[in-house]
Amino acid sequence: FQAEDGIRDLVRSRGLGDVYKRQSNFGYNPIRFDPNDPELTWSNYDVRHRIGAAVSYTFHFLKNAPTSIGLFYGSRSGRPYSTTYNYSDANGDSAAGNDLVYVPASMDEIIMVDSRGNVLADQAAAWNNLNTYINEDPGLSKYRGQIVPRNSSREPWNHGLDARLAQDIPVPGLKDHRLQVTLDIVNVLNLINSDWGKLQYVSNQNDTPWALRGIDAATGKQKIDFTPRSHYSLSQLGTRWQMQLGLRYSFN
Repeated sequence: FQAEDGIRDLVRSRGLGDVYKRQSNFGYNPIRFDPNDPELTWSNYDVRHRIGAAVSYTFHFLKNAPTSIGLFYGSRSGRPYSTTYNYSDANGDSAAGNDLVYVPASMDEIIMVDSRGNVLADQAAAWNNLNTYINEDPGLSKYRGQIVPRNSSREPWNHGLDARLAQDIPVPGLKDHRLQVTLDIVNVLNLINSDWGKLQYVSNQNDTPWALRGIDAATGKQKIDFTPRSHYSLSQLGTRWQMQLGLRYSFN
């Protein structure tokens, strides 16, 4: 009986696991039309361009105690990301996190509302905020009057510059024994200027800037709730400059 109970528990747990997988595959895959037939587009891992360069030089200020300096530069283009409604089920498939936004062509196509669906008094000011947000992203502004495709937008380029200073020190009385003191600096650009070397990203490569609060019965227009904000989040660890001091003992 214990074996049978264990088998039933295993089957039940695997069944729940399959359900969760299906929910994830459908519920978190941004789509424009049919969730069973998503359109072909760029992969989330499509990093189009990378640039890398390294330069180093060794100085001999002291006899048998070389000093080395190295610089390492790396940059990459931004990852693609999608823009969906903020948990609004626009297409009626019972999934409220995967519906790609319709990008309004003009203020006449939508009604700006608050989080409760109440019409805002100053429609022009609210539209200007939304319109500015759209214009700042070529992946949105390119598709005015359309539902935006999946992964049409791109994160900003990321630039990084690291440095290493290494000083060799001979050990007196021990031939071919030496100490090496190293200083590594990660993100030199941010050390020079706090506005440089920033790593900006879109969480889960899915932006949710505005919500759909329904359709106006009288006009058939979308009721849009939008609060102005930045397009990107700032990686706190990836943006900060860091230093690491090291010590190595080597011998032959």
